[in-house]
Amino acid sequence: MSKIGRVAQRIDPANGYLYSEFDTSIFSLTVIPILGWFKLLPTFGGCVVTASKAKLAEGGVLEMDVDYTTSRPVPGLSGLGKWIWNLKVPVGGVWKLLPWNKGRSPSCSVTVRYYDDDFRIVEDKSGDLFVYSRPVVERKLDI
Repeated sequence: MSKIGRVAQRIDPANGYLYSEFDTSIFSLTVIPILGWFKLLPTFGGCVVTASKAKLAEGGVLEMDVDYTTSRPVPGLSGLGKWIWNLKVPVGGVWKLLPWNKGRSPSCSVTVRYYDDDFRIVEDKSGDLFVYSRPVVERKLDI
């Protein structure tokens, strides 16, 4: 029902935030191929951005606490309307209210194993490695 496109992550050390982004199109595969290609549902999409408060602790540990999720338009994809682009869902606050979370915050951490101007490798608590590289064409975040 949905497709994932560009995935990115950026760190804003001046404001203490890490932004995780992914482009998605929803309902792009909802066609009925019986009488031509009848489109069942409209396709829409955008860039989903999750903002986490982040700080670099001792030993290269990057500690994160999810603050909010929002979205941004993506050229070529129609969104639900202009109102959606300014909406900030307070994930951090809502998460704590869910009874199964017992008031805990939505937090996680990774250990930075290597970084330079164009490349970063981090390791999560289970030992999985994630590699990030600087994009060839950067897109403005506009948060």
